[in-house]
Amino acid sequence: MPVARRRGNYRKTIDEGKFEEELKTRRRTIFIQQKLEVVNYWKKLRKEKKECEETVQEPRPVMATRAELVKFFQAKKEARKKLKNNLQKLCREKFPDLVRKCSVVRWVRTAEEELWEQLPDSIRSRSCETSNEWRRKIGAPLKGRKEGGTVPWILQKELDMLMVEASSGLSDVTERKEMVTVENVVPWLHQKIQTHLT
Repeated sequence: MPVARRRGNYRKTIDEGKFEEELKTRRRTIFIQQKLEVVNYWKKLRKEKKECEETVQEPRPVMATRAELVKFFQAKKEARKKLKNNLQKLCREKFPDLVRKCSVVRWVRTAEEELWEQLPDSIRSRSCETSNEWRRKIGAPLKGRKEGGTVPWILQKELDMLMVEASSGLSDVTERKEMVTVENVVPWLHQKIQTHLT
């Protein structure tokens, strides 16, 4: 039975170490090195698939013997079978713990954009994503939201000026046209304290 230590004495916990709801499983961390292994396997399969496409599109040889034709059509049949293979599914079968529901094609695209193969091994083996420093170095798009989002800088500046005018009482558009000073606030506080005491 779980116990909690308190000033040298042991006592039972209220919930006896049991939670009302089961704890969520910890989020997986897939390092770049592991992703790169899957990406390389995907590229190898893709290369094989392209070779199969070429085999299927190859024209029938002219003046070939019967044995050569049988061999030719057998090779075409095997190539058509390989073309039906789903690369995502094959990667999931080879790396079941890594791929699961992840999109390998997305990893391939990201690996090409961020040049994962050029990263040092020490960084690949302990990072899940590339840093903005690396992305800036290779000219890839940076992570995170840009400052100000999609609102143009000129519009942001104008909006800030309007807010300053409105909050300081300098605006001709807003209701409060006078500046709020300390003298305006102190009597109000003084009056509130007097009503509270009586």
